[in-house]
Amino acid sequence: MALRSKGWTHYKHIGGVAFFAVSLFLSGCTSGEQFKKIHVVERPAYIYSEALKRNITVVGVTGGAENSPLWLSRISDNVLNTALTNTLKSQGLFSEAGRYRLTLQMMDMASPSLAENTKASARINYMLMDTVTKRIVLNEDIISDYTVLYAENPIAPYRRKTANEKAIQQNFKILLERLSQRYFSY
Repeated sequence: MALRSKGWTHYKHIGGVAFFAVSLFLSGCTSGEQFKKIHVVERPAYIYSEALKRNITVVGVTGGAENSPLWLSRISDNVLNTALTNTLKSQGLFSEAGRYRLTLQMMDMASPSLAENTKASARINYMLMDTVTKRIVLNEDIISDYTVLYAENPIAPYRRKTANEKAIQQNFKILLERLSQRYFSY
């Protein structure tokens, strides 16, 4: 009888350790998006107005959300701010004190929790103001999406995280395209 009791305790201990290991593994699935994966690293073939080069300052990022303990992969304001700043730097557009002030407001971030193919959709409002003329030169909601297939990653939380990162990255690419299509004067 005492042997059985000791054996049961042993299995309870192993079960606790296994539960802890699985919990630790899954918590990695919901860690916040890394800005290194979100910002646009490659240099697209866009030509920007000379007035924009090294002349855009990011002044406000809102609408992001900290991660939820329910395994919902969300993107915080801080991560969005860093990713947007790095994207602008990679394009030669960022300045600490530029003429143009850019704000980003995350309007909506949607992605299903458990789906075979995970599609994330992001709607972000960008507002760019010229500090000299006090005019808003860009005020646009940009919608982007990205789908991660089950074959690319069979683990649902990782699929969702990747889809969210790529949807934001696509959104930044569309913003860069819009900036390249406009003429800005000094």
